[in-house]
Amino acid sequence: MTSTPKKIDGFNVSRLSALLHSYFPNLIPIIDRRVLSALDLLNAENFYEKTGQVKKWDTLYASLTRKTTETAKETKKTIREIDRDLFIQEMIKSF
Repeated sequence: MTSTPKKIDGFNVSRLSALLHSYFPNLIPIIDRRVLSALDLLNAENFYEKTGQVKKWDTLYASLTRKTTETAKETKKTIREIDRDLFIQEMIKSF
């Protein structure tokens, strides 16, 4: 019995989400540490503070999708607009 593959070689969750987002910008948010940070989804369990690397990407995607969808309904913005705004917000904070 063979197991079902859970990944595509050469593509991590972040890259796949960016690729899918380019085809479905108002449906699929890009999973990015800056956006995850803006939505307060990063903590000691899923983020290496020392290196700035996110771990457990796959477990964060459901929370990211839920929060961006809720925000879209509340603000009447598209997921693409929310994704872009959160990314920019975190970029500004880092300067």
